[in-house]
Amino acid sequence: MVDYAGNVEETYIYTYAKNLAFKAQQMNSRLFNSVLSDSSMEAGGKLHKVEQQWFPVSLEEKTTRFQDTNLSEMQSENRWYRFKDFNKAIGIDESDIKRALQDPQSSATQSLSMAWARKIDETIHKAFFANAIVGEDGDAEKAFKVTNVVANNVGDTTGLNIEKILAGMEILKATDYLQPGDMVTCPVTAKQWRDLMKEMKYTNIEYANTKTLPSGILVPFLGVNFVEYQGLEKDGQNNTLVPLYVKRAMFIGTPGLKKVRVGERGDKSYANQIYIEGSVGATRLDEDGVVQIQCA
Repeated sequence: MVDYAGNVEETYIYTYAKNLAFKAQQMNSRLFNSVLSDSSMEAGGKLHKVEQQWFPVSLEEKTTRFQDTNLSEMQSENRWYRFKDFNKAIGIDESDIKRALQDPQSSATQSLSMAWARKIDETIHKAFFANAIVGEDGDAEKAFKVTNVVANNVGDTTGLNIEKILAGMEILKATDYLQPGDMVTCPVTAKQWRDLMKEMKYTNIEYANTKTLPSGILVPFLGVNFVEYQGLEKDGQNNTLVPLYVKRAMFIGTPGLKKVRVGERGDKSYANQIYIEGSVGATRLDEDGVVQIQCA
């Protein structure tokens, strides 16, 4: 597989590229399954349209038998997202190149796959509260709704508590956006995990009908799925901005890893290099489906 000149056979490179691309798709992303996704598009170009969204309409009462029919134009809005390209090159000793290319569980493969998973999560996370690209040609932006914020003074504590979760769910329900069967997710850091473990209504089996304390695993509550994700950002007051969102309100597009290369670097004493490159982009699809919970 590696000859004495340090050249890697193309067959092994091809196999490794397929293994790495497959493993990246089976990544341990924390947020990927909680949003809508599409991996079918090509990465060419920077701006991509997700879909055309149609606004609600109201039926008109018919008051006479043969009255004229009023033809109304449905209002719609296009949602867009921008692809960003990311890459990583790692050097690897010649003595380790055989194992790295033959073993899908090698540390090099694991490291690159995990890096891709983290980039997926980071891209989704940044889209929760960012301006969404809208307009006929993607030439306008729509800001996150300030009315969809649950302040840190809601409830008995400034951390994450049941009252804040209830307030967030009330916001999702008040606009009639949340429908039966919708998947609702709330990513939390270790600090919010600790806050929830101190909430009697969350840990007491009489309220939650499940045992969380023995395992310390976050379980669904009030229709909300909790996911541990340590990358949540903070505002200027040091509040952690916790998202609470409906799956169909968020979208990520990624064709996955579009380039995997293995070879020598002549500028690095002919050391072996594994190089990956991929594209990813995300956006908010509906302002009514995302809530921000501020937690100290």
